[in-house]
Amino acid sequence: MRINNSNRMKKNYCFTLIVLFLGFGHMMFFSNCKKDPELPVVITSLVSQVTDSSAVSGGLVKSDGGTKVIERGVIWSAYELLTFGWNSQTADGEGTGTYTSELSDLDPATEYYYQAYATNSVGTAFGEKLVLTTLP
Repeated sequence: MRINNSNRMKKNYCFTLIVLFLGFGHMMFFSNCKKDPELPVVITSLVSQVTDSSAVSGGLVKSDGGTKVIERGVIWSAYELLTFGWNSQTADGEGTGTYTSELSDLDPATEYYYQAYATNSVGTAFGEKLVLTTLP
């Protein structure tokens, strides 16, 4: 999984075709502009249904960045530094829109950091990092 947080230069590809019909005195313009794909835009949902060992969160993928969202979900950890691999995470389908994630195997009376993510061909984008505390 590629995580891309760089500020790369955005390119727009445009071409314009001008057709002049001399005999009729008409001119027609055809234009096609295409932006490079970008990271998706994702919002982390507030947590609900918190127990001593689980909670429910999720997210909203507002934009796919111009290319299909191939994975979305929530990552969480008892440590503020959240990364893929050694943290817990859900995989909650593809595409844009709202999704729900169940955070499980949590320890009682423990503070966890969590945030939504969405991945497309450009990389992985993250929503706001939020905090929850499980019940005793």
